[in-house]
Amino acid sequence: MSPTPAWPRATSALRLAHPTIGGAVTVELWHCHRRGTGYFLGHVSLEIDPTTIEGKHDLKLQKKAGAKAQTYVQGNISLSCTLAFAEQRA
Repeated sequence: MSPTPAWPRATSALRLAHPTIGGAVTVELWHCHRRGTGYFLGHVSLEIDPTTIEGKHDLKLQKKAGAKAQTYVQGNISLSCTLAFAEQRA
């Protein structure tokens, strides 16, 4: 059995153009290799709430509802979130 995989430095910054307060962001995790996208590894949903979104979130990967053969969905993902509003230009 191989050790539990972990990528502590795999980071990406994502800026949402018009986030809706009270809405949700869904993050999907897929295996990728040189031939393209591979197996679906799971997804998480995070609600955009200014009082709770700031900081680090450890979330359990979930299966898609109604989809078949999701045998590789397992484990957790850590997300670090910062909510910043752009200034309105006059």
